[in-house]
Amino acid sequence: MSRIIFAQSDIGDIKVSEKYTVTLMFAEPIEFVIWGQNPVISLIDDMPVYQNYEQFSQNKTLTIKAKKTGLEKSSITIKTTNGIIYYGFIINEESEKIFYDFSDKLPVAMKKETMSSTKSETDEDLQKKTDSELNEKLSILMKKPIEYRNFGLIANKLVFSITNIMNDKNNMYLKITIDNRSGNAFVINSVVFKHVEGKTKGVKRRVVANEERLMPVYSKTVDMVTAYAKEELGYVLPLYSTGSDGRFLIQFIENKGTRNYQIEISAKDMLKIKNF
Repeated sequence: MSRIIFAQSDIGDIKVSEKYTVTLMFAEPIEFVIWGQNPVISLIDDMPVYQNYEQFSQNKTLTIKAKKTGLEKSSITIKTTNGIIYYGFIINEESEKIFYDFSDKLPVAMKKETMSSTKSETDEDLQKKTDSELNEKLSILMKKPIEYRNFGLIANKLVFSITNIMNDKNNMYLKITIDNRSGNAFVINSVVFKHVEGKTKGVKRRVVANEERLMPVYSKTVDMVTAYAKEELGYVLPLYSTGSDGRFLIQFIENKGTRNYQIEISAKDMLKIKNF
């Protein structure tokens, strides 16, 4: 039996104006949507009201409309219930294309169960060997004492900390601690990792930076941090380099909530990471 590796899919640029409503369709129901430049300004009946683009998601479709013209470019990330992350940009331009069908757009890195039994067994053996090697290094990292105390954030009685990071020639290993000091459980919908390059120079200000999202190749995680409890999460990500003005971002998405928490590490700090 082969392993299905969930990955990410680039949906490109989506043109949205205040004149037309644009609909995006996916193969599986939508789990969450993250905007780069579309702040939540209020809540009505527990539903977010956005500043720049209206959105409505139902089952497998996402509907978007611009609230005005002259809006800046915004990145967008959509995760569906099968674990696939779709990403692209929303461009505030008028277009007569009002329907985008991504229901058959599968990520390149996603392996289907179409291989022969012999090949599948071989691939499974290789994957077990790889997982064993990743698990060994990640376990070493998870047992190390705290090395970094400046990578984190505190919000709503939740403390997010990246306490340990190490690299080998192929991957980056992360130890993340979530300390829930509130009386409510923190249910994790997803954790998103991405490298962001510095914003483009030129006449236009606040141009959206280039983003490269990464999917973990191995992890040791939990789905929930109970009230007044602390949990440690471990992730292995493909090694990726950014320029001197780049940043590494980690977003923690709350289940059935509008809040997301973000840790940012500069490229300068990333260069100081130790190797195995």
